[in-house]
Amino acid sequence: MEKRSTHLATRKKRGNEVICRNAPVAQLVEQLPFKEKVAGSFPAGRTYMKIFLICSKRFYPRVPEILKELGVGKHIVTLPNSYKDSAAEERYRKLGVEEHAQWKAGMLRLSTNIIEKNDAVLVLNFEKDGAKNYIGGATFLEMYDASRLGKIVFLYNDIPEGILKDEIISFSPIVLNGNLDLIK
Repeated sequence: MEKRSTHLATRKKRGNEVICRNAPVAQLVEQLPFKEKVAGSFPAGRTYMKIFLICSKRFYPRVPEILKELGVGKHIVTLPNSYKDSAAEERYRKLGVEEHAQWKAGMLRLSTNIIEKNDAVLVLNFEKDGAKNYIGGATFLEMYDASRLGKIVFLYNDIPEGILKDEIISFSPIVLNGNLDLIK
C-alpha cells in the first residue's frame, strides 16, 4: 500500500447516491469490486477520527493495549458495547431464548446507532479457538452496518478465510496487519 499526503475525493456508494468528500490521503486502498482508489483517512477539516472498536468479547482483554497503540488523544474511541459488562450476554442467555434474543437485538440496534456517530470501525480480529483472524456473527453484522452507512472499516489483521470472505471483501476493509499507525 502506498502512502500519500495529497488530497483525494473519497467516494462511497449508498443506495443510488454517491457521496463525495475531500480527505487527506493516509493510504490508498483498492476499492473492490469497482477497483477505484479511495482514502482511509480523516473527514475534511479534522485531525482525528471517531472510531468504534468492534470484536468478539473474547478479545476484550486486548482492548487496553489497542487503546495504548492508537495513542492517547489521537482519536476518539468508542469501546465495544458490552465491554464494561462482558458477562451480560451470558446472564441473558440463562434467562431464556426469548430474553437473550431481545437483548441481542437491542445490542445490534445500539451498535447501529453508535456506528452512525463514528467515522470508522476498527475490527479486532485475532486467533480464537484455532480460527485465524476470527470475526463472529455480531461483528460481521456491525461491519455490514458500517459499510452500508459509508463508514471506513479497518481490520486489525487480514480477512479470515471462510464462507463470509467475499462479503467481507465487499465492505472494502483497510487491512492494517497490526499497524495502527496506518490510521492517520
